[in-house]
Amino acid sequence: MVYAIILIILLFGVYFEINGFIKKDPNLDILYYFILIIIICLSGFRYRVGGDSLSYFMMFPELPSLAELRHFDFINAKYNPLWYVFNGIAKVIYNDFTTFQFLHAILVNSTIFWFVKKYSSKKYLLITAYFIFSFPYYNMEILRESLAISVFLISVPFILKRDWRKYYFFCVIALLFHTSAIILFFLPFFFRPIKKIYLIIAGVITIFFSFIDLYSFVEVLPLPSQISDKFNSYLTKEINIYGKIMQSLLFLPPVVFYFIRKRIAIQHPLDNFIFVTLIFGTLSMVIGGAYRILNYFLIINLVYSIDTILLVLPRRFNFLVPLKAFAVSCMLFYQFYYYYRDMSDRFPDTRFYMLYYPYHSVINPKIEENRERMYYNIMYMDYHRQNVL
Repeated sequence: MVYAIILIILLFGVYFEINGFIKKDPNLDILYYFILIIIICLSGFRYRVGGDSLSYFMMFPELPSLAELRHFDFINAKYNPLWYVFNGIAKVIYNDFTTFQFLHAILVNSTIFWFVKKYSSKKYLLITAYFIFSFPYYNMEILRESLAISVFLISVPFILKRDWRKYYFFCVIALLFHTSAIILFFLPFFFRPIKKIYLIIAGVITIFFSFIDLYSFVEVLPLPSQISDKFNSYLTKEINIYGKIMQSLLFLPPVVFYFIRKRIAIQHPLDNFIFVTLIFGTLSMVIGGAYRILNYFLIINLVYSIDTILLVLPRRFNFLVPLKAFAVSCMLFYQFYYYYRDMSDRFPDTRFYMLYYPYHSVINPKIEENRERMYYNIMYMDYHRQNVL
């Protein structure tokens, strides 16, 4: 019910924006910040909602306080330094996981709202799409990585200005949150318009990686244990033909929209990110864990795709109709599959959306046994060992 109420409020914003009411009366734009506060509260007040959130909830009491970090062994720690610092700050404010959730929700959602306002032509529509497509994932699943992604989004203006010194400064901060951010150090090499020669190079790279034993290659590199462990966890994930098809549905739509823009000769500030998406998207077809890299570009691709849909929607270009239909169908089908996929192999009569629904808050805390059994089975954990009953 709470999700439906927020969606209705978002649709009011979309209605006001599309019909020009906000342009006529800028005071109405306060709704944007009101929605931000609601979304922060939705994430911050949740109680055992989400998948990975359950693990972090159980882990929180065991993490060191800010004072204890002075003697903490960061080098041999399981996670990256700023993750411990972030949790330590939450404990200083109030030693409860809800405090962490609020700090996390404020940083992640404020950054995304800022980014959308800066780069999208219709921010209410974009935030509605974010709420449907990415909000549960960023706020209730990839909690560590979404902090790194937020730092990356802040760095985007410096990428566009080619101010690499400032960009790499933010890359270091992102890396201190999550090891996957190491891939951002290579982004400038792929930040360019798509050309035929680059498509050939992307194909060659994909074929190359599909034939070599990357696991053995990474094993011999003198990498820190955190980085090598993360690489190995990605490289050992298997992906079947069905998984490859689903991966293609994730990265192909923005690529299609890129060529639509190229055909009608209308540029977007985020054009060059599409080649980055194409490179890492094709890699995800042969390296099971590479799909995680695309997490950094989900918001960028969402802004780009919806801005392009709005651009060509009123234009009567016959050649665009099948391309638009294909791209939009990919986006919608992928999202439907993501939420509604059957998880009965993990726990009977469950689907993936049950990780987020029903929603419970710390005001009226309740444990959903089916949700938790499904999650712990996904992660191959013993449900009873989690002491949740």
